[in-house]
Amino acid sequence: MGHDVHTWGAGDVARTYRWPKADDHKYSRGVLGLLTGSATFPGAAVLSSLGALHTGLGMLRYLGDRAVCDVVLARAPETVVTAGRTDAWAIGSGIDVAQASAQTLQQARTMLNDDVRPAVVDAGALALVEPATVTANAHHWVLTPHAGEFARTAARFDVDASADRLQTDRVGAVRDLAAATHSVVLLKGAQTLISDGTRTVAVHSGTPWHATAGTGDVLTGAIGAVLAGLAADHTPTADLLIDAAATGAWLHGQAGRHTPHPFTPVQLAQAIPFALTEAASRADLRA
Repeated sequence: MGHDVHTWGAGDVARTYRWPKADDHKYSRGVLGLLTGSATFPGAAVLSSLGALHTGLGMLRYLGDRAVCDVVLARAPETVVTAGRTDAWAIGSGIDVAQASAQTLQQARTMLNDDVRPAVVDAGALALVEPATVTANAHHWVLTPHAGEFARTAARFDVDASADRLQTDRVGAVRDLAAATHSVVLLKGAQTLISDGTRTVAVHSGTPWHATAGTGDVLTGAIGAVLAGLAADHTPTADLLIDAAATGAWLHGQAGRHTPHPFTPVQLAQAIPFALTEAASRADLRA
């Protein structure tokens, strides 16, 4: 993998995660705006919401399909369903841009074009990442594709993401797409890689049991929650986005090791606090 790829561990999570402080309130801990799910895939909205809430943040705003709001509130009544102050966005899980309403597409593009708040960009929203859209948004996005989404996104940017290259030079492919999109790219897999084109880290905490529908939606929420907490205190930079993505991915992976196998995505989300406790104890912190 190369000596310049850092493997992310519990110590890195303890250093990066925004632990609550005595003088915190709901806004200081970070607010995430979530645009996920649809009438076709309402579960993605629920799972991304649970991923965010169990990772920890000050407030979650669900801003997706109004028809899905009641489903989200039924599983997570603490969710706020009105617009307002936010520190980061997480968009795309469970959204098909070919079927999405004009309002949803406009919301997604507005979030992508936000030069202040960073965004986790997953699933359907990856289709909106095109060469014409990246120039004004350098390193404000964390793209989270699986291998197929990675290849489709790479093709729009003339980046080689052939099956052969992803077998022999996965690090190079991730770096190239990150550089081409001016983004932080997280390529999901048994070895999750995160890069901004220069700095690259790897996460190995996942298990084969994660390979089930819905776990990626939980990951979107988890990364979004970490990112919102960090963005509440710091101006987003490429390093901050890498740290947030790697921390969310480690927690998501390690949560699976704290859950009886097999597990559902809901159980995975509910186990994230155990992974956080593990990180806190290794660094002699108390979450």
